Amino acid sequence: MEFSANGPVNIPEFGTIKDETEFKALYEMDAFQHIKKGTKYPAQLITTGFNDPRVDSFIPAKFAAKMQDQNASQNPVYLYVDYKAGHFGGSTMDEQFAQLSKEFAFLLSETGNPEFQVK
Repeated sequence: MEFSANGPVNIPEFGTIKDETEFKALYEMDAFQHIKKGTKYPAQLITTGFNDPRVDSFIPAKFAAKMQDQNASQNPVYLYVDYKAGHFGGSTMDEQFAQLSKEFAFLLSETGNPEFQVK
């Protein structure tokens, strides 16, 4: 994290890999490092804004790819990239509602609503 463009400003809050104690804390909070091959994970909708200055888009993409590779369940792992959005999603209300509609459709699908099943 600290080697990304936005990384150095996060060191006071999250720590640095140069300090052993802080490295251990960073490792513990890194979900990517804790994906275990053969584990049955639930369905996931992973989202990213392509213009996010805080979280580079390759990070959620890399997480989704590893999850798809390591997941032992048949549950879907979706990656949605909004090519207009930044860190907080779309900038207009219509864009924010569009994002929310995708999230609700995913939730309704995964909770068994027959109107929202993938065909």
